[in-house]
Formats: sequence, C-alpha cells, structure tokens
Amino acid sequence: MLSLILLALACTPAESTAPAGDQAPSAEAGKEAEPKAAPQQPLTVRGGQLQLVQIKNGSAEVGATVDAPTGQIAFSGKPSELSIPVSTWNSGMELRDQRLHDTFFHAGEHPNATWTVTFPEMPALEQGASTTLPLSGEVAFYTGKAPVSFEATLTRTGETTYTLASKAPFEVSIAAAGLGENLQALITECAHESIGDAVKVSGSLELIAE
Repeated sequence: MLSLILLALACTPAESTAPAGDQAPSAEAGKEAEPKAAPQQPLTVRGGQLQLVQIKNGSAEVGATVDAPTGQIAFSGKPSELSIPVSTWNSGMELRDQRLHDTFFHAGEHPNATWTVTFPEMPALEQGASTTLPLSGEVAFYTGKAPVSFEATLTRTGETTYTLASKAPFEVSIAAAGLGENLQALITECAHESIGDAVKVSGSLELIAE
C-alpha cells in the first residue's frame, strides 16, 4: 500500500506556489519587434501631391497643386529620376491655370519636368517608425535646371508601403531654371505688378515596394 501511495505522489505534478500575477515572463513576451529590413528594390511612387506657393504683387500668396511625380526611387546613394507633370498645375482658377500652362510652362510641348534626386541608403524601419533623410538634386525644365535640396521624413506605413513628406517648404528659383523670360511674359499677360522668383514647394508622396 505504501508503495502505491508513493507512486501516486510521484506521478502528480507539483502545484506552483507563486501567485498567478508573479509568473515569470516568457522570452517571447519581452522580445521587441524587429525592424523591417529595408527593401532592396526601388520604391514606386503610387500617389501624393505637391503644393506650391508664389507671391504676386509683393505680398499676395497664390497657391496651386501639381499631381505626384511618377517613377521609382532607389535608396542607393545614386540619382533617381522622377517625372513631374507640370501640366496638372491647378490653382482653382481656370483662366490663371490656362495662362500658366501656355505662357509659363508651354505645357503643350513640355508637359513634364524632371526631378533628379539622390536618396541615401534607407535604414531598417519598424511599421509606424520614421527617419529624416537629407535630399539633394535638381529639377529640369526645357529651359534649364534649378538646384533643389531639402529634408524629408520617410515613414513605413505598412508591410511594403511608405510615405515621403517634406519637413518644411523649400524654394525653387524660377530664374535658375531658365524660366525668367516666361515669367516676364506671364506678368505682362496677367497685368501684375510682379511675381516673385521663388516658388515655395512642399508635398507628400506614397511609395510601395513592388
């Protein structure tokens, strides 16, 4: 009989004496999510918008939008080329927009500008995490090229999706792009006292690794 009692005790698991709330955490519970490795392939621009502001007659701000550039961005330290559809310029006033398209951009023959920009290598990011990237390059019109440099915020929004947004508006010089004569023709046509040389630009792009 004694041997049967001892056998039964040996086969019964010992109960924990620690309170339920004091159980030791598992290794998985304390493990933080690993940052997602940066994609090796270029990211494709799939949406977004650029916002632009010009100053006319010394102080009046005129805002407009342009559809997102098209193309792919390589985070490799090498230049990427994006096509900016300047023919989509929209200020909300049809006559003004038509004059910009015809007199300033000559969008019938030159519907796009080209943004050449160098992106540094992308760090690994957890979903929802962001990083600041210094960007430099130039925007080219049929008349010439203007330098463009600014800081942007890159955020991983999903498994394969990102957003890229300017941290603050940056300026592009009309004269540097070789569009000075076009600007003077626009001032004359619109009967303005002046239109400023600097165009303030900001925007946000949606990117995806395909």
